[in-house]
Amino acid sequence: MEQPTAARGSIILLAVLAITSALGYGLNIVLAWLLPADDYGTYGIAIAILGILSIFITYGFPWTVVKFLAEYGDKGTSYPIFKSALLGNFLIALVISALFYLVYSFFLFSTNIPDAVIFIIMAIILVFSLRAIYLRTLHGRMRFQEFGTVSIIEAVLRVAVGLGLVLLGYNVAGALAGQLLAGLVAPIIAAYLLRDFKFWLGKGWANIKVFTFAWRMFLGMLGITMLNQVDILGVRFFSQGTVTAQLVGYYQAVRILAFIPLYLAGGFMGGVFPFISRYAEEGSRNYFLLTLRYIVLIAIPFFAILVAIPGSFIELVFPPAYVAGADAIRILAVGGVLVAIIYVLVQVLQALGHPGLPAKVLMIAALLQIGLLAVLVPNFGLVGAAAATSIACLFGAIWLTVKIAVLYQLKPQLGQIVKLLLTLAITGLSLFLIPHSGRILTVLDVVLVSMIYLFLLVVLRLLRVSDIDILRSALPQNSLILAPVRVLKKLIVRLGGS
Repeated sequence: MEQPTAARGSIILLAVLAITSALGYGLNIVLAWLLPADDYGTYGIAIAILGILSIFITYGFPWTVVKFLAEYGDKGTSYPIFKSALLGNFLIALVISALFYLVYSFFLFSTNIPDAVIFIIMAIILVFSLRAIYLRTLHGRMRFQEFGTVSIIEAVLRVAVGLGLVLLGYNVAGALAGQLLAGLVAPIIAAYLLRDFKFWLGKGWANIKVFTFAWRMFLGMLGITMLNQVDILGVRFFSQGTVTAQLVGYYQAVRILAFIPLYLAGGFMGGVFPFISRYAEEGSRNYFLLTLRYIVLIAIPFFAILVAIPGSFIELVFPPAYVAGADAIRILAVGGVLVAIIYVLVQVLQALGHPGLPAKVLMIAALLQIGLLAVLVPNFGLVGAAAATSIACLFGAIWLTVKIAVLYQLKPQLGQIVKLLLTLAITGLSLFLIPHSGRILTVLDVVLVSMIYLFLLVVLRLLRVSDIDILRSALPQNSLILAPVRVLKKLIVRLGGS
C-alpha cells in the first residue's frame, strides 16, 4: 500500500476541495438565480448562522481527533479519544441547538426567517456533530482518498437534493434540507469505511489533556469562523434600515468570491496538519514555509482580479444586480487573503501543540471586528462591513506572524517580498488594461493574465524546480497528467530557474 505523504495528502484534499467547492459555489450561484434576492439574503444569513454554530462541533473535538490520531497512529490510546470525542461532540450539539432555539425564540431573531429554516439548522447541527468525528477520524488516520470520497458524495447529494427541493418550491428550507440529508449519509459511509477501527474495544475515556486541547482549539477556530461569517450578520443587524434584504444577498455574493483563498488554505492544511502533528520536532518548519508560500502565490491572482475588475468578475458568475457589491469586494479581498494566512498560522500552532495563543488572538480580533461593524455598517453599509473584517484580519495576521517568526526564528525576506509585490502590480495592471466588458472578454482577460502571472513566477524565480518535483511526486503517475508538469519544469530550467 502506498504510504501517505504531506504533498500527496494536500493534492488529494485540494482536488476534493476543487470538486466540492465547485459544487458548493455552483449551488450558491444557481440559488442566486432561482431565489428572489431577499430569499437569497435569508439563505446567506442562515448559512452564516450555521457556520458559526457549526464551529462548536466542527473544530474542537474533530480536529483534536485528527491531531492525536495522527500523533499516536493506530495505538490503543486512539480508541478512548474517539469515543470521548464522539460523545462529547454530540452533547455539545444538543446544548448548542437548544440554546440557539431559546435565543431565536426570545431574544435576537424577531425576523422573517421561517420556523422551518430554524428547525432545519438545529437538525443539521446534531447530524454534523457525528459526521465531523467520523470524517476527521479518516483524516487523522491519513486515509485521504476515503475522506475525499465521502466528502464528494456528500457534496453531490447536497446539491442534487437542495436544488431539487428549491425547484419544487421549498426555497430556503429546501436548500438547507439538502445539507441535512447529505450530512446524514456521510457518517454512515464513513462508519462503514472505519469498520476496522474497533473503538469499542478501547477501555476508559480520554484524559483531561484531550478535553483542554479541544477547548482551546475550538476557540481558535471559532475566531477564524467569526472573521469570515460575522460580517454578513453585521450587515443585517447593524444596518438600522439603511441596508435592505436585497443588499444582504449582494454581500453574500461578495463573501463567496472574496474568501476563495481561505478555502484553498483549508485544502492545503488538511494534508499538512497531520504531518506537522506527527513530526512536530523535525521538519515542521519546512512544511509551514512551503504551505505559506503556496497559499500566497495562489492568493495573488484572486486578489488582483477582485481589486482590478471586481464588477466584471461578479457579473461573470452572478446576476448583473449583484455588481452593487463591487466596491465592497475590493476591500474584502484584503481580508480574504489575510484570513487564509491566519488559517495557516493557526493550524501550524495548533499542530505544534500551542492552541492557546491563536485562541486568544482571534477572540480579540473577533471582538474588534464586531465593534468595527457596529460603527462602520450604519455609516458605510457593505463597504463598512468589508472594512471592519479586513482591519480585524490584519490585526490577527500581524500578531500571529510575529509569534511564528519567533518560534521558527524567521527573518524577513525582502527580496521575495519585492518580487511578490511586483508580480501583484503587473498582474493587476494587466487585468485592468485588457478589455473585460462582457462575460466572454472577462474570461479571456482572466485566462490571458493567468498565463502572464505564471510567466512572471518563472522569470522571477518564485516558482522553482523543487516545487514542480513536489507536485510531480504527489500526482498520479500517469503520462497524460504528468505531461504539462514536465513541460513546466523544462521551461523553468530553460529560463535559468533552480
